[in-house]
Amino acid sequence: MPNYCAIPCVRQPDKVTIKSMKNPRFAILATLLLFISFSQLPQQFASSASLSNIETLLNELVVHPEPTRSGYDRSLFPHWIDKDGNKCDTRSEVLVVESVIPIGKSKNCQIYKGRWVSPYDGLLFETPKGIDIDHVVSLAEAWDSGAYTWNLTNRTAFANDITSPWSLVAVSAQSNRSKSDADSANWQPSTKSGRCWLASATTITKWRWSLSVDQAELEKLREVLSSCPNLKVSLPKKIISSISKD
Repeated sequence: MPNYCAIPCVRQPDKVTIKSMKNPRFAILATLLLFISFSQLPQQFASSASLSNIETLLNELVVHPEPTRSGYDRSLFPHWIDKDGNKCDTRSEVLVVESVIPIGKSKNCQIYKGRWVSPYDGLLFETPKGIDIDHVVSLAEAWDSGAYTWNLTNRTAFANDITSPWSLVAVSAQSNRSKSDADSANWQPSTKSGRCWLASATTITKWRWSLSVDQAELEKLREVLSSCPNLKVSLPKKIISSISKD
């Protein structure tokens, strides 16, 4: 029998194969959980851009001392919007895409069943209860790393970025609240696969949005990535060209 349980679940998920994955976002999560080469990802994800090495992207990040936080408020980043008017807000869109099985939802997009693996701790869930949607780079961390210069349009786009499988992720509530707004130097997932995934996702997200890292964060990201598979990923488009200041 499959190794899963009712909500919230605390067991480790079954191993899954690439053949069973019907969406690129879950394929990415499961691939790192299983330490499979990124070259085996579904073609629909690989076609978005040429392959790039994660550590190459890390070396392109601007290193800048993190300033004392000033002026930040979570309300400056409108989030969980329904951009396309389909009654599913951003949180629901992530739940739909990351479920490894077809989800159950109401006409108003109230999701009541699916199957989600939390990459930070390997927990498996069959309803959204006990799940948070994490901003891989927290809103506060993004603010400190350069988003304080952005206009409202770009802050909203960042907070609801479902154009990349690396920006938002469904995780256990306990891991998300433990992470809070910490950067990689101050918080790490409990599993090695989770640490590899988060380091990769953080690097890609900061690269895409031209956000800086401080020296401690850079060193931690480099340390984690050095123990991971030599990852080459197909990147979504960089957002730097659309970033503007107030």
